[in-house]
Amino acid sequence: MKISYEPLVVDKHFDEVVKLCGNWWYESDFHKNTGIDYDVDYDQFKLLEEHQILLGIVGRNETGEAVSCFVGCVGPFIYNKNISNCTEMVWHIDPTARSFENLGQLLTEIEKLMDSKGIQMWNLALPQDHLKTGKALEHFGYFKQDTHYMRRKV
Repeated sequence: MKISYEPLVVDKHFDEVVKLCGNWWYESDFHKNTGIDYDVDYDQFKLLEEHQILLGIVGRNETGEAVSCFVGCVGPFIYNKNISNCTEMVWHIDPTARSFENLGQLLTEIEKLMDSKGIQMWNLALPQDHLKTGKALEHFGYFKQDTHYMRRKV
């Protein structure tokens, strides 16, 4: 499957990205563990975009359907002011488009995006049971860093 990428523009891509990532949300451990419903707010995304904090790409298949994306927020790396950082909010490849090749292409497009913005460091969160994907990320130069624990108070 050929995927073509374009920069994320909230007015153009918001509904598509919300739909694409909504499929992932209810399968994720995050939803299972927190019970938080998927209720993405357009105004928040638009505000982040207006302040040049939001950064992303959207991938389309041959028929023009959004099948992959990366969305992150640019911000300071608080431990070293000389390092620019992007924190991933979501990255996803639709199950119909998942392959090693498409993962590699998405990672290449993320790297191009980061290079174009002068970003030196970024992260990709991964569900803990996705060991095969973790090994693939390592193949592409990523490394496993820490394990995150969360707590939600209601």
